[in-house]
Amino acid sequence: VTYDEELDPLAALPTPEECAADVKAALERQKIAFEPGSAEIAGAVGGGLLGSIDALVRRPPGVGVADGDHLVLLGETPAGSLAGSAWAASRGLRGGALDPVDLAAVSRLAGLVRDLVAGDLLSGVHDVAAGGLGSALAEMAVRTGVGVSVTTGIDGPRALLAEVPGRVVASVAPGHLAAVEAAAAAAGVPVTVLGIAGGDRITVEGLVDLSLADTTAAWTSRLPDALDAPVASD
Repeated sequence: VTYDEELDPLAALPTPEECAADVKAALERQKIAFEPGSAEIAGAVGGGLLGSIDALVRRPPGVGVADGDHLVLLGETPAGSLAGSAWAASRGLRGGALDPVDLAAVSRLAGLVRDLVAGDLLSGVHDVAAGGLGSALAEMAVRTGVGVSVTTGIDGPRALLAEVPGRVVASVAPGHLAAVEAAAAAAGVPVTVLGIAGGDRITVEGLVDLSLADTTAAWTSRLPDALDAPVASD
């Protein structure tokens, strides 16, 4: 057996000192700096790092719903893994695997949402990756003071709580629903009409029935309560 150092992948690895030097050089190239007293990013590096928009054609809608709008779920529905979640732990469920991420599907969804926003077809939109569908719906309701009623598309805790990139909830006016569905079909993005925005409760048929006022109070007081501090503002 003959050892050839050129074919040894471990021999080609950089030393710790070389790694530290490379990281330092990268940070210097990508550093974002401000001149004293200025709100402008100094130099041209910041623009390349942060990206830029040629023209802001339309301001994106906020995280919220409009009274009477359809609640529309855009994106692929995952298997619904709850691995590692507080819900699973509370029921003694350990182990498991997270849902795989389909980057091509995520890209299609991002392109669709961009086009829908540019076309002024959405009243509000929120991603589902952090906290799951239930959390997204609750936050949209709390932020606008409008309840939500979900009657289809959620058949259990997994569908309500599973987190995976590549889905958003949109608030869509009745007059825009057909256009949104057509655009989604053209983009190859699944559409599910979950229910309607309105009222003073957050309901998911067979799973959730909460007062919007109580939910809002819990949302605004959770951090102050944890810190034993008063609520600074609503």
